[in-house]
Amino acid sequence: MKMQSPFSIKVDGEISLSDLRKGVFISVIDANKIPPHIGICINGNFSSLTIKGHELNVGAGVLLKNCSLRRIPALFIKIKDHPVFSYNYLDELLQSCIAEHKRVDVNGPTCLTPVKQFFKEGFHVDVNEIDFLFQLLPQLQKNELIVSCYSANITNETANGNYTLPVYTKNQIDERIEKVRLEYKN
Repeated sequence: MKMQSPFSIKVDGEISLSDLRKGVFISVIDANKIPPHIGICINGNFSSLTIKGHELNVGAGVLLKNCSLRRIPALFIKIKDHPVFSYNYLDELLQSCIAEHKRVDVNGPTCLTPVKQFFKEGFHVDVNEIDFLFQLLPQLQKNELIVSCYSANITNETANGNYTLPVYTKNQIDERIEKVRLEYKN
């Protein structure tokens, strides 16, 4: 496996609830953790695959309030509007991609799995060689799908207005899944 280079993205400012209510955003929760949690917010509704299973249509207000109260660093990467598909169709596609998997598991699907599938099926992005968020974002950038990036609770982590995502391995993902699963059971 070749060594991955870190991916940096320009942060355009703090996210607001009104920003999240229109459009498609990749939501990177616990952005500074290895690995971060990844989901998608479409028109103010956040959905993701978790250790517990399907997290569907959580209101963006609830998500932002949770991030604020718990001081969770998060990035919200706005995706270019689809030229044909409506937000409702994209939301149905996302729900379908998540529903194909029971939950995040060691040596199984990760929270990135339905996100990759969403971009493959909805935006025709080649995700065959992509295993990590820091690989997906450059591919989305190459496809000119990233419009902007906003943050919550990220202050000292930016250098010249850019945020660098952590680089991690499949082993580190599996270790984190195990750790969170143990916490969840207790």
